[in-house]
Formats: sequence, C-alpha cells, structure tokens
Amino acid sequence: MLFLSLKNEVFAQLTSSQPEIAKWQSEQDAKSFWEFKNDGKLYSTYSGRNYIAEYRYQITSAPPICQEGVSLAIEKNVKFLQLTDQEDGSILCFYIYGLNAERLTVMDAQTGHIFPFIKAED
Repeated sequence: MLFLSLKNEVFAQLTSSQPEIAKWQSEQDAKSFWEFKNDGKLYSTYSGRNYIAEYRYQITSAPPICQEGVSLAIEKNVKFLQLTDQEDGSILCFYIYGLNAERLTVMDAQTGHIFPFIKAED
C-alpha cells in the first residue's frame, strides 16, 4: 500500500510528457548521468570511468514490451520509458514517476528501484 500512495503522490508532479533533451545527474550517485538526445538516443555515462552505454529511448502512454517475465500495469495518466540497448538489443522499462524542468524520477519495472535525477548543469 505504501507503493501505491507514493506512486499517486509522485504522479502529481508529472508536468511534462517527455524528459528535456538534456543531461540528467543521478541524485543517488553524482558520477552517474543519463543524457537524452534529439535523435532518440540516451547515453548513460559514469564520470571517472570510460563507461558509455547507448540506448534508443521511447516514451509511451501504453506499456512497452519489456524483458521476458516483466509485465507493466496499465494505469491512467502513466508514462513509460523504454530503453533498448544499441549493443545487445536488451530492453529496460521504467515508469516515469516525476518529471518537470529540473527533476526526473523513474522506477525500474523489473526491480522496483527508484532512480531520481536532477538536471545537470552544463
């Protein structure tokens, strides 16, 4: 029940349907970044390491096709983020819980982990 009350509270903050084309910094790890690009790609990077993962992203109102065994609940006014790894084709799915000009919060559909981001300064 805590999950449902958290979800309803955070959805009230959803003020945009798509993350701004920008770089977003993890609030849990200041070295971790997601960067959304105009060409539909998202780059996941980690400062201090030579790590870059490239994904194709899609924002939908309908539940996307995710990893085998992961099913997403259909709920009113919910947006989903689907990431397809450009190297191996694996798919990651997230619920978009909060989104405005300064903050992005997603929940991994498989693990339930919440990932809060803030807009990174250039």
